[in-house]
Amino acid sequence: MRLIISAIAITLIFAGTVAQAQPNSGDALVTALGAGADASAALFSVDPSTGQRTIISDFGNPSQGPTSFAIVGLAQRDTENVLVLEMGAGTDGMGLMLGVNLTDGTRTIISDFGDNTEGFLTSDPSSIAMQDSITALVVTRDGGTNSLGALSSVNVNSGFRNLVSDFGNSTQGPTGFDPFGVAVLNSNTALVIDPEAGTNSRGALFSVDISSGGRTLLSDFGSPSQGPLGSDQRHVAIGNPGTALVTDFGLNAVFSVDTDTGDREIISNFGDNLEGIVLENPQNALVVDESGGTNSSGEIYRVNLSTGNNSVISDFGNSNQGALGAEPFDIIIYVDNFNPDPNNSSGGSSSCAIVGPGAASSYAPLLLFIPAFILIRRLLRRKIFN
Repeated sequence: MRLIISAIAITLIFAGTVAQAQPNSGDALVTALGAGADASAALFSVDPSTGQRTIISDFGNPSQGPTSFAIVGLAQRDTENVLVLEMGAGTDGMGLMLGVNLTDGTRTIISDFGDNTEGFLTSDPSSIAMQDSITALVVTRDGGTNSLGALSSVNVNSGFRNLVSDFGNSTQGPTGFDPFGVAVLNSNTALVIDPEAGTNSRGALFSVDISSGGRTLLSDFGSPSQGPLGSDQRHVAIGNPGTALVTDFGLNAVFSVDTDTGDREIISNFGDNLEGIVLENPQNALVVDESGGTNSSGEIYRVNLSTGNNSVISDFGNSNQGALGAEPFDIIIYVDNFNPDPNNSSGGSSSCAIVGPGAASSYAPLLLFIPAFILIRRLLRRKIFN
């Protein structure tokens, strides 16, 4: 079935060659599950001023490295490279961490989560954040005791993994059920969002001591005493000092959470299925909507953190804004001369075409087929995310 879908995608959407370029500082980098040579997946660079998109790495192109149709979490490693998580690949399909060169889009395997020679075995990675220049923190949804999730550290030079916090181990604190997103608050504290934890399984934001693995429940999204109730949180990012930003897929909302008290408020409600979020500047955040926009291909919004006002900056179904994509997932801001700062975590030859400005008219009849293609893809991968 996937081969048939891929063939349709190739015929209808992509041809020729993709332009690739080193992103500029301040550009957004976005993982998307529907793009590239066989509409498998791609890493995009997006100009936040114009919304113009460029494919950095086409995960359907084997000449650039391992291929994939399910790339998710994203983090910047250094000025030249990012780290991307891939579900369903590697040993026993337990997942991979890949490195992507931002200049030429080439990909290499950093860590195979099913390879026991590389340390702690765990499965189903979803989110990643840099703790320091050589250590990444990764949430895996099916790791730990009773497969209730785990937070691991990964040496990005060797690929070796260590367990940080086992969300099924009650001796380390309140247990989780399906941890999904991670952000680094400071040099020894990570924030992990779990949409199935908390009162009435309405979600919880955990604070995790990176040294000990101990957990505390910072914000219980099922407790009205801490603010509006949640539904299905996905991603967490560090906001302005003293705050974390959380997307809620079920409510289509962005929460601001006080990182001292856990009290929360809804900043904005919008979109269809909100995923990744990143602080763009003190005034605004950029948010991924997985299925908004033209042909439900996905969008990136800019949200004013003071007023909640929001606007679309890039529509992945609009070929006038560059390379077409579908199902964008995670987002970071690219920083030139990058050096991970644990006290500021606001920060993830081709056969495929960019359908750029001026080309939309010739592709317009073909774009009518995209909604059906996206729907079939989502049905095929539903079991991965649920």
